Amino acid sequence: MKKILIFAALACITLSSCDKGVNFWGGVKPGHDNNNNTFNGPQVKMGYGLARSWITISHTGTPQEIGIEMTDDVLSGLPDTNFSVAIPMHIKAKETTPFDHLFIT
Repeated sequence: MKKILIFAALACITLSSCDKGVNFWGGVKPGHDNNNNTFNGPQVKMGYGLARSWITISHTGTPQEIGIEMTDDVLSGLPDTNFSVAIPMHIKAKETTPFDHLFIT
């Protein structure tokens, strides 16, 4: 049940926003727009997969979207007890927002 709640919360966050750039699998993400740049944070091990943050910033320096991208295996191999993962943001996010990481519990 805990895994379902985590997945539902993350799905709401990631599905509510689109960005341009390249996803984990090398494909172009939806919402490709020449007026914005997307910066990916470092990859973090979560379960048997990987997660990373991303931020889309306009050419005028205004943050547009923040999200988390995860591989398919991220929900497999999670501990049965409480756990938490800090997902660092790209340096551009730290420069344009008050955020330096996203946190999943």
